Amino acid sequence: MSALFCRKFVSANIGSLLQKRGVSSKVPHFATLYDLNPAQINTLVKTAIRYKNEVKVQGKKPTHLLPGSSVALLFSKRSTRTRVATETASNLLGAKAMYLASTDIQLGVNESLQDTTRVLSSMVDCIVARVNSHQEIEDLVKYSSVPVINALSDKFHPHSNPC
Repeated sequence: MSALFCRKFVSANIGSLLQKRGVSSKVPHFATLYDLNPAQINTLVKTAIRYKNEVKVQGKKPTHLLPGSSVALLFSKRSTRTRVATETASNLLGAKAMYLASTDIQLGVNESLQDTTRVLSSMVDCIVARVNSHQEIEDLVKYSSVPVINALSDKFHPHSNPC
C-alpha cells in the first residue's frame, strides 16, 4: 500500500514526519528503509495491516484518508504487482493514481529528470518511482517538493518489503 506514505496519511498516522506543503522545506521521502526509524516502520506496518483487514475482511473503504490527492507512478521498469498494488491502494485511500511509463513521458529524451521531477511535483501529491539506477531515486528526491517513494531501484526495494 505505497500510497500510505503520501503526505496526508503519513502526517495523520506518523506524527510530524510530514508537514503540509510549504510549511517545511524538508520533504520526507521513502528512498530506503533508513528514511524511517524503527518506531515509524512499526507504526506503518501495523497501520497497513489494519487497513488491509478493514478492506479485505470488513469490506470498508478508507477513501477519506487521501481525498483529492494524486499519485504519479513513474515506472521505468514494468511490474504487474507493484503497479496494481499501488493503483489499488491509491484508489482505496481516495487518491487518483497516474501511471507514467517510460514510453509515456519524455524523460531523458526531451526533458531532464530534474525538469520532469519539478513539473510532476508541482502537480501531484506524491511520486512513486520504479527505476533502474538508485541514482534516479536520489535525483527525484533532490528535486521533488513532494514525497518520493522508491518502488524499486538497483539497490533498494523498500516499497514492497518494509520489514
